Amino acid sequence: MRPATTTATKRTSLAPCAFATLAAICAPAFAQHEGDIILRQNGPPNRIETGATVAGMPGVVQFPVRVHAGVFGEQPNFTNDPGFDSGSNAFPPSSQIGLDIVDALRKWNGQNFDTIPQEQIEIRFGPFGPATTPVTPGVVPGPAATVSAGGEYHRHFGFTLTQPASDGVYLLNLVLWSSDPTIGDSDPFWIVFRQGANLAEFEAAFTWAQANLGGP
Repeated sequence: MRPATTTATKRTSLAPCAFATLAAICAPAFAQHEGDIILRQNGPPNRIETGATVAGMPGVVQFPVRVHAGVFGEQPNFTNDPGFDSGSNAFPPSSQIGLDIVDALRKWNGQNFDTIPQEQIEIRFGPFGPATTPVTPGVVPGPAATVSAGGEYHRHFGFTLTQPASDGVYLLNLVLWSSDPTIGDSDPFWIVFRQGANLAEFEAAFTWAQANLGGP
């Protein structure tokens, strides 16, 4: 949970980087895992920024990226991907980075994500949690994890879809925060989760999210 001394929660495209703007929006990926949400500090004002590895360009990360993908099913109705990853020396050692839920869970209706389903998503990190998506739009404080002694943050939170856990495509809206007061909250970002939906439905939903939610 966010420390009481930090500020309250503040309120893209996955396309490959264009060569003309590569230096402006891309950075080395180091050893980050493909599919994870890549984190760095960026500013001014200094804040957490989310990115993603660039398909077909090993070792390169695009920033900012605010729409990401996940698939339930590692265990029934569960996944711990995508994780959150950074390079070394990216964040103050032993500080904490956590996440807050900033909207109700949404489900793809074939046109958009306006539908709030019966299902919710529970988020855990080890013994911490669950933080559960609200049944109406609102903010729910979530769990946090500690940055390594080398300043690297590589953590996988557990995401569980509650019953009836029907097939479809779900949209989770999050914000990341740091316990270090010099690092501001991330912009809101989204994870589009596939739960047994066919690939065409998932791709349509993901493409809509990229086009209609928080661009760079």
